[in-house]
Amino acid sequence: MHRVAFCLLLVVGISAGVCAAGPFVVLENTSSPDGRYAFAWAAPEKYKIDWAALNRGEMTPLPNSDDFADAVINYLVDVKDGKILATFRGAQAWRLPDGSHGNHRDLEVAWSPNGEFAVAIYSLKWQSESSQGFRITPAGVATVEIGKPLETAWRQHLSKTAGQRYKQRADSLAISFGELKARETNGSFAVHALAEIPKSASEDDAFEEKLVFTLEPKTEAQLSLEIRDMAKS
Repeated sequence: MHRVAFCLLLVVGISAGVCAAGPFVVLENTSSPDGRYAFAWAAPEKYKIDWAALNRGEMTPLPNSDDFADAVINYLVDVKDGKILATFRGAQAWRLPDGSHGNHRDLEVAWSPNGEFAVAIYSLKWQSESSQGFRITPAGVATVEIGKPLETAWRQHLSKTAGQRYKQRADSLAISFGELKARETNGSFAVHALAEIPKSASEDDAFEEKLVFTLEPKTEAQLSLEIRDMAKS
């Protein structure tokens, strides 16, 4: 295992929970261990979606698919109190009661054992579009964007360890993160990182690593990302 010789620090402010401006639908496989919190999808009021019917498990017509898909918003929500706690910026995953969902719009979520920390990764067909860390506190939710710093750290690592094979392909690689897992230590997570030239069948055109990182609270209102290890999967 290669020990990373640097630490990336990102800090953002806290976002207090507010009452939901409109209904939302909880996305499956995104709930916290106790079921209190989850990730959900919603859309602006102009689409006049029958949210009550969707939450009863009934199908209801959606607006024009292209226009609607670009307007979907993903949130971290308090299921018990019906509140939106934080926005998952850049994510637009949605799913209907019949199982239909956005094409190549995948949302993967992992929670720490105590339900205090969560990581969410939103991916399209070939690459991850948005990755964010969350910490729920009595005052609200602290968030930190982790996708770009994870990619930057990994690319720096590949530049050192894969040399010319990586450098010759660097500009053509699609970067994705998946197989997200929470570790036993609260705030610690592991993810499988993949860089590949789309549709290539050559093993030389793909790189894989396991990244281990932690979400570190600096204060109740501030959250940071710290990369711990990188190793071959």
